[in-house]
Amino acid sequence: MDAQYFREDLSEWTSYVSKGRRFEPYLSELLLLFGIALLIFLPDYRFTGIAAVLFGLYGVIVYHRFKHRWMRDRLGSKTFGKSMVIEFKHGEIHILEPEDDRVSIPVTRVRIIVSKKGYFICPKESLHLYVPFSSFSPPISRDEALAFIQASHGMHPGGSEPHP
Repeated sequence: MDAQYFREDLSEWTSYVSKGRRFEPYLSELLLLFGIALLIFLPDYRFTGIAAVLFGLYGVIVYHRFKHRWMRDRLGSKTFGKSMVIEFKHGEIHILEPEDDRVSIPVTRVRIIVSKKGYFICPKESLHLYVPFSSFSPPISRDEALAFIQASHGMHPGGSEPHP
């Protein structure tokens, strides 16, 4: 679990799982551009343009501070620099390494989300584990991962809920 792993984790999480963070930087930049356009083309709406620029800047700053803090917390965690070995076997997810984090979780108790580059295994509401497809042994593609989820765990191809 190196810095590249955590960057990919954050990128995939904000793109596929997070509800609000996905569009936050774009909306903030759009608001910033809207405010600048108002100031340039409609100077009579100066107060509105200044307010839009300030709100846009605030949104951009908040988003980048979130990303910076999230990365800093992960790079300072006890998992940074360690290898993790996970095994999918007999309807359970086994975390084999590191030794002190060894655990088995029944698949029925986790939420599995498939993103463009990997799995998110969510055993609890505020906890997730990102498993990139490139880390599988042997490496698999997204389509192979979707087929694996469907065949092994009865999951829908697009998401995180089991078949009824």
